[in-house]
Amino acid sequence: MQKRKLGRSNLEVSALGLGCMGMSFSYGPPKDKQEMTTLLHAAVDRGITFFDTAEVYGPFLNEELVGEALAPFRKQLVIATKFGFDINPGSDPRGMTGAPAGLNSQPEHIKQAVEGSLQSEATPFSPNSAYGITKVAMEYYVNAWSGIFGISGISLRYANIYGPRQNPQGEAGVIAIFCHRLLTGQAPIINGDGEQTRDYTFVEDVALANLRALERPDVTGAVNVCTGVETTVNQLYAALVAASGAKVPAQYAPARPGEQRRSCLDPAHAERALGWKPSVTLAEGLGRTFRFFQKELGK
Repeated sequence: MQKRKLGRSNLEVSALGLGCMGMSFSYGPPKDKQEMTTLLHAAVDRGITFFDTAEVYGPFLNEELVGEALAPFRKQLVIATKFGFDINPGSDPRGMTGAPAGLNSQPEHIKQAVEGSLQSEATPFSPNSAYGITKVAMEYYVNAWSGIFGISGISLRYANIYGPRQNPQGEAGVIAIFCHRLLTGQAPIINGDGEQTRDYTFVEDVALANLRALERPDVTGAVNVCTGVETTVNQLYAALVAASGAKVPAQYAPARPGEQRRSCLDPAHAERALGWKPSVTLAEGLGRTFRFFQKELGK
C-alpha cells in the first residue's frame, strides 16, 4: 500500500486510514467487540497503519477498543484520537454510551482519553480464572509488604516463557510439549481452533530482566517482561515444523473452558524503567529450543 506523511509531523502512514467511530458509537448500538477486533486485525494485515478514534465516540470506550485490539502492533501503527469533549454517560436519547455536553480540556480528562489507547501495566485487569486471580493477589501482597515493612517490591509480569530445559511433561509450556512430541513422532495437540494468541518470551531474556530488577531497587510496582509480539498457536506450530523439518500433522482437540483468547503485553515500561528489552526473536528462540530437545533425546 502507498504511504503518506501526516502534516508537519513527518509520521509516515498508509495512504488509506480506518475510522473507528462506528465500532462503538454514532451509527447505532456498539458492535460486537470480538468482531471489531477481527476487523482491526484484518486492516493491519492489509497494510493499514493509520487508525482514527475519538473520545466523543465513547466516552473513552472507542479508544479502549482500538487500543486493546491494536496493542500487539502498536510500534507499527499511528493511532489518532480527538479529545476535549465533555461526555455525559448515558445521556444519549438513543441509548448509546454518552453524548457530548460541551468541551473539557482539563489535563486529567485528556489523560484519561489518551491512555485508553495505550494498553500497558496501567490497563485495568479483571481476571476470569483462579490462575489469574492468584497472580493479581500476589501483586497486592508485594505492595502491602512494601508498605508495612518498608522494603522495595517489584512485580515482574512474565509473558509466556519458553526455552531449553523446560519440562515437556507438564500441562504448561506448549513449545516444550510440541518439541517433545515432534521429536518422538507424536502429533502435537492444539486445543480449539489454534487462533488463540500468546506473547512468547525466551528464557534468557527473562533471566536478564530479573537481573536488571535486582540492580534497580528504586523501580517498584508492575513491570511487563515480554516481547510485545502476538503469535497464534497455529503460527507457533508452523514455525516449529519449519525449524524441525518434522512431518507430523497436528491434531485439534476441544477448546479448554475459560482459556484466554488473546494475550500480548507491552514491553515499553521495562525498557524505560529497567533498561531491558527482549533480544531473542521467536524464530531464533524456537530453533535453539528445538535443538536442545533434539540433543536431549539423541535425535
